Amino acid sequence: MVTGISLFLLASFFIIKTLIAPAVSAFSSNSADVFDKDVYSLLLVERDQNDAIKTLNLLVVQRTDNKLYSINIPPFTKLDLPGRLGEEEIGKTLEIGQSLNYGSNKYALLLKSVTKILNLNVDRYLISFGDSFNSVQKTVFDGDLGFLLPWQYKKLSQAIETNLSTREIYQLALFTRGLQSNNVEVINMVDLADLNLKIRDITLSGEVAKESLGVVILNGTGVSNVAKAVSDACQNMGIRVALTANAENEYQNSYLITNDATTATAKYLLEYFPELKVMDRKSAGSTGEDAVDRGDLTIILGFDIQERL
Repeated sequence: MVTGISLFLLASFFIIKTLIAPAVSAFSSNSADVFDKDVYSLLLVERDQNDAIKTLNLLVVQRTDNKLYSINIPPFTKLDLPGRLGEEEIGKTLEIGQSLNYGSNKYALLLKSVTKILNLNVDRYLISFGDSFNSVQKTVFDGDLGFLLPWQYKKLSQAIETNLSTREIYQLALFTRGLQSNNVEVINMVDLADLNLKIRDITLSGEVAKESLGVVILNGTGVSNVAKAVSDACQNMGIRVALTANAENEYQNSYLITNDATTATAKYLLEYFPELKVMDRKSAGSTGEDAVDRGDLTIILGFDIQERL
């Protein structure tokens, strides 16, 4: 039976699709709907008018267990920025990225920095300022539907930039509204002794983890610790790492060796590392990398990936 609130939200979906389309279309991803995944992430960012980051939360939606995790990343957290830009606070990455015209859009440095800290792919982002951020927070954590009221749409389109599709906004509102309070966990990054361990616990029930495909990681750069960084990223999504080793040769380009690029594991790796070029196992025989036979999939790391780690 369709409830009154469901009809209201359905009507709101079609209205919001029309009214906020300009706000989302410029940055919308061409990838599949994130609700096709059992585990996905959404970066919520509050910025000021000077693009300094005030609040930074990575939401991890775990649809299998009907849970939502919010990982709070303090803006003063320091890291070695991707692209060898030196050490800086993550709260300044919007300003730095725009001043350097870094990446494919003005949020690229921020997104890659969050990915580097958490070793987890950022599927979607929603960046806002002022009262709009409070509205987003109420929708996510309190199930407040005020965010979707028609008279909020104009304000929404002016204060929010996102690559969520209108359908995904609607689905997220329905999902979070249906959560019980004990299915929402807020995690302060500074309180964790082992952040990677916590993230692996979150993704343990995901489709990628359930596939349990073994991945071999071969470092073809000659640079130390590159394979470890990739191994952490794999394990944080539940991927079983069968072996990490140095490759027999050095590689400029990076490869994913598999006969089936449609598995959940392969899809995640190709999203996380868009530099990867797919190679089938037969063609991989010409590389002379015997370790390929040790796993279901093999990643050969080249200098193109090493440059952003």
